[in-house]
Amino acid sequence: MLGRGPDARACFERTYDAAHLARNPTQTVTRILISVSRESLPGSVGLPPVAFLRVELARHGDARIRRAIAWCEHPFGGEKLNADGAVINLGQPGARCRVTGEDNMNAEEGHDGGSVDIRAAGGGLLARLSSPLRLRTGELVSVDKGREIRLGPSDRTFRLNAMPASACDDLRRAIREE
Repeated sequence: MLGRGPDARACFERTYDAAHLARNPTQTVTRILISVSRESLPGSVGLPPVAFLRVELARHGDARIRRAIAWCEHPFGGEKLNADGAVINLGQPGARCRVTGEDNMNAEEGHDGGSVDIRAAGGGLLARLSSPLRLRTGELVSVDKGREIRLGPSDRTFRLNAMPASACDDLRRAIREE
């Protein structure tokens, strides 16, 4: 799903219309956007790129957009995503990406903000969000350390459509600016 190269990116999105939400009254997520990318960490000269997932949720009854970044540590089996810059294959068998805590970069310090499990599905992406999931409202970390959002069964599993990688540019920029 991601090509070769240290800066490979993919974008997936799903917006739910009023008819869908009327048929699923317990669903609060109205839009979900996920960016998956391979990136070199600052100061990581000579180290392989790391796979990151960025997620953005819009929810019914909440005017604020909530965002998080996750570090894709290990797939459910098979190759390691951040090992050597090889093609990241999200189709077989999938990956677990961990939301990484208050400053969204502290995965190794044991901060647990939840996880997002992903795998390829019909040209798109199937994403399963854990509950609770720590999401921020776009404020600086010093202002908003994130809030655990409890997601009901209707707000945990999503089938997203593939989008041009550029469709996630605003999400990537917003998280970088936070």
